[in-house]
Amino acid sequence: INAEYMGRYNKCYNSRMQFRLGLDITGKNSKVIDMWLDWLSYSKADYHISNRELSELNILTDNSQQIAFELNAKSNGDPTYLEILESWTEEYKSELINDITLTHIF
Repeated sequence: INAEYMGRYNKCYNSRMQFRLGLDITGKNSKVIDMWLDWLSYSKADYHISNRELSELNILTDNSQQIAFELNAKSNGDPTYLEILESWTEEYKSELINDITLTHIF
C-alpha cells in the first residue's frame, strides 16, 4: 500500500470518526478519537451501543463521572477502564465546546 493511499485513507477515517462523534470535521487525527478507540478496545464495550448511547447523554452539562458510569454500564464495558472513559469524557466535552465556540465566532 502506498503512502498517498494511506494518507487519504487516514484523512477519510478521521473525518468519519469526527462526524460520528459530532465534532468539527477536519480530517486530522484527534486525541478524542484515539482515547475513544482505546477505551472501546480495553473495556470490550459494544461499539454500536456505545455510539448510540452518546446521542442519549447530555455530554455538555452532566457530570463526567456520571456520564462515564452510564455509558460504560449501557455498553457492557469493563468497569476497570472507567477512569479512561472519564478522561475521554472531559476531553470530548472540551472539544465539543471548542467546536461550538468556533462555529459561533465565525
